[in-house]
Amino acid sequence: MKILKLLLLFLFVPISTTFCQYVDSVNCFIQVQDLWDLDLNRATIKADFYLTLEYKNPENKELSLLNGTIIKADTLIDNDSLNILALRISAELRTHFDYYRFPLDSQKITIEIEPYQYIEDLVLIIVPNQNILVNKIHLNGWIVTGIKGLSKINDYKIIENNAPSEYKYSSLLFEISILRENRFKYFLKTFLPSLISILIIYIGFILHSDQFYMRINLALGSLFVIISNFIVTQRSLPNVSEFTLIEKINLVSLIIVLITILFFAITHRLKNKFPTLNWKFFNRCYLVITTIIYFGILVILLA
Repeated sequence: MKILKLLLLFLFVPISTTFCQYVDSVNCFIQVQDLWDLDLNRATIKADFYLTLEYKNPENKELSLLNGTIIKADTLIDNDSLNILALRISAELRTHFDYYRFPLDSQKITIEIEPYQYIEDLVLIIVPNQNILVNKIHLNGWIVTGIKGLSKINDYKIIENNAPSEYKYSSLLFEISILRENRFKYFLKTFLPSLISILIIYIGFILHSDQFYMRINLALGSLFVIISNFIVTQRSLPNVSEFTLIEKINLVSLIIVLITILFFAITHRLKNKFPTLNWKFFNRCYLVITTIIYFGILVILLA
């Protein structure tokens, strides 16, 4: 029985080897030289990187950039005898940005490559340890937190001659994680208008409740600040359906301002009916309660 198993093993090893021989494994190496012109509104970034291929079959060295447009490509090495192709590529990359945590966001920049033609026997291989070659990222306001490379198998079905044809080959994904540099300082810059709007309307509590029109003027100034901050945020971001972090903070600030205007109106109207009540006490209670609620919601949003 053992002899039979050994014979079967030696019989199937050459067969499996012949099946694996048709697969052309292409080793890919990427070295990013520069990143610049990050545009959150268009979800694009420009990159300058070296791409080196080690291949077996010269026909399988044609690759295409999936998530971007190649602006310029210079061939540094193209040696079929050594089976090496080295390119310096400048490209504009389209990537998916996460706007939910803006302005405390972290993003992932990707370079995705596939074969130029539908080649079933081409397998791209990227070794992460050999691709951590980013020397310096010239991207103002951002820092690199991680670099990862991987190869994934994709299945395609294409209608050819009124019949579906299936193709299977791999694509290369090179991912650079970036984090906004000094992001809490940047958050304070974007949060400052909302904070100023709250401080402006809270100045109204220093005034006497009879000075209703002066309080309303302060409230209108607060509304103007918040609306201006909404406009500035919308200009820097695309038309996304979800609320970003700073938009949620602006919305909470707007609600506090509107409720405060309503409180001013109610206290002004009721003071003539109930002049003996301690209206200073009600003002202090409102000020403390809304301040606790406002900063409590901020802590929850920032968590």
